[in-house]
Amino acid sequence: MQDKPENSHSRIKPASISLTPASNQVEEVTGTANKWRSFLVWCGLMCLAMIVFAVIFILPEWLASNTTDRESISSKTGTESEPVISESTPAVSGKQVSPWTEAQMAKQRKETQDILSEMLKKQNSLEELGVSEWANDEYKTALQLAESGDAFYRQRKFSQARGSYQNGLDELNRLLELSERTFADAVANGYRAIEAGDAGSAKEAFKLALLIKPDDGNAIRGNNRAQLLNDVLELLDRGNSLLEADRLEEAETVYQQVLDIDPDTGIATQRLTQTRQNIIDRDFTKTMSDGFALLEDNRLENARRLFQKALKIKPSAQEARNALKQTENRITVARINNLLAKAEESEQSESWTEAVDYNEQALKLDTNLTVAQTRKQNAVFRTNLDQRLTYAISNPLRLSDQSVYNEVKALYQQAIKINPTGRKLQDQIISLKNILDRARKPVVVTFQSNNLTDVTLYKTGNIESFTTRQVSLVPGRYVAVGKREGYRDVRVEFFVDPEKPVTTIVVQCEEKVTFGR
Repeated sequence: MQDKPENSHSRIKPASISLTPASNQVEEVTGTANKWRSFLVWCGLMCLAMIVFAVIFILPEWLASNTTDRESISSKTGTESEPVISESTPAVSGKQVSPWTEAQMAKQRKETQDILSEMLKKQNSLEELGVSEWANDEYKTALQLAESGDAFYRQRKFSQARGSYQNGLDELNRLLELSERTFADAVANGYRAIEAGDAGSAKEAFKLALLIKPDDGNAIRGNNRAQLLNDVLELLDRGNSLLEADRLEEAETVYQQVLDIDPDTGIATQRLTQTRQNIIDRDFTKTMSDGFALLEDNRLENARRLFQKALKIKPSAQEARNALKQTENRITVARINNLLAKAEESEQSESWTEAVDYNEQALKLDTNLTVAQTRKQNAVFRTNLDQRLTYAISNPLRLSDQSVYNEVKALYQQAIKINPTGRKLQDQIISLKNILDRARKPVVVTFQSNNLTDVTLYKTGNIESFTTRQVSLVPGRYVAVGKREGYRDVRVEFFVDPEKPVTTIVVQCEEKVTFGR
């Protein structure tokens, strides 16, 4: 075996043992003790650093989270909870928790806190809706679930806490959905109570509805109606009594008062409509009855006014239309008869123009009235005859013309054929006959001249020069013209009237005609 180099290893020498310690031995023991003391100090410092780290960084966050959760749960449940130390809590058990486990627990805690936060929001919403008034038992159940979650949370059993909180949140959400149905049912029940006349139930129902939705217009309107329901019911009873007593106008006033208080009172609207219809029926019946009474008394115009009034009361009433038509027909017949009577009176008095007018008025009322047509034709003929007779009698000198004479003579022949003749026509016939007789009876007319003038008498001829000449002439208008050489012609117009005989007609030319150069 080769020897090892002297500098690579130190030979371990057994240590000599002496029962009496020497000075070098004391120094060795002292050095060892100092080394052990340094190690302990270093370990203490490391533990102290870890504790300081935990106090500064971990403990505040855990305390804040635990305190917040405890306060939230306590405020939610209305109780204060004391911390419960579980054997599984690392600080108590002394077991060390791995970072992975701690991370999972932190995640579960975060999820649990999120659910708890949502629960608090739902709780606030439900309390604003007055949930304890309409679902108190269900609400307590949800809070109990929250309290169970609190217990798990304090034990850091976050998974179980999350489940309890989630169940509580589901129950709160169900209550929020239930609030809509509860509100709708309360409003419906309130309005049914109003219709049933139950003021107490109506007020309670709308009180609940307004607790859930204070600003809902339909609920506010229903609540207002419920508050006034007793007054409305009292007025309705009064109106019904008046209606049964047939005091219709008073009942109408009371029902209108009900609608002034509560316009949505359906029964008041129905009764008001019924009352007004009763008033219409009553007034219509009375008006028709009075109208027929007047019709029987032949007071036609008054009857027509009443039937027109009845038709205004009931515009669609066929019986009023029929009665009015019947009355108007009788009025028309009465007017026609009156016009025909006046026409007949005019015929008897030989006022033929008036007779024509009355018959024409009757025909305007009934164009198919045969008697009026016949009488009108006769009246027109007699009017024309009367006018011609009057004119002929008023102008007797026209008969000097032969054609006029013949025309008037034919008129006379036509007049004497009329039968019966009235007093006026008889007088006209007599007058016309006298005129005709006189028209052909000659009248002696004396003419005077100077025996130098040639005289021509129109319708008769030339009677040459004369001093005095008598000529028989039939009545009429005549013209005599005198002519003489060197003298201005003369013209004399005159009438031959048997009633006013002409004495002398002078026809002679005396004014010379002077011719200048």
